[in-house]
Amino acid sequence: FRQLLSLLLLSLLSAIIVFTQSRTVGGLMVLSVGLSLWASGRRRLLFGIAAATLFLALASSSLTKWRLMSSLSLMNEPINPNVLTLQGRIVLWGEWLMNYQHAGFFHKLFGLGWGVVLRDFLSMKFFTSSITESSFLWFLVGTGALGLLAFCAYLFWMLFKSWFAWRRASSDFQRKLALLAFL
Repeated sequence: FRQLLSLLLLSLLSAIIVFTQSRTVGGLMVLSVGLSLWASGRRRLLFGIAAATLFLALASSSLTKWRLMSSLSLMNEPINPNVLTLQGRIVLWGEWLMNYQHAGFFHKLFGLGWGVVLRDFLSMKFFTSSITESSFLWFLVGTGALGLLAFCAYLFWMLFKSWFAWRRASSDFQRKLALLAFL
């Protein structure tokens, strides 16, 4: 039951990533599955899936409209300038870094607060899917240097916990699940 529940949760996570069209997380998901197949010694399966997926992604017109594949399309369309500027994120990142830079020492240490960040974002009139388009910048501006430090410490703690769980797992399934979490 635990194995089925774990696989169901991972499948749900994969579906959510696909439906939210997050390129970064989608790319990391594909990379982690590839590394998992590589580490488990299933290299032929990995190469077969990679070749078939690449062919279908580049040949299919419906997949080229997906955000993950939009900049890799082979269609003869002019290049969207937003692709070259990371979908306008560079301007948004610059705005948030300027807000953080102009904050006082207290706000640099403890952040501007997420309510203020949301209010400022709504006044900027950007049409993006996220307020900062970067989790690290979100924590830096919203919770300050201490919040970013706590977030990074949590990420490293989870990385080390999954590493040790992978190395010390008692069953093959636990080992593979911990490796997938690590990747």
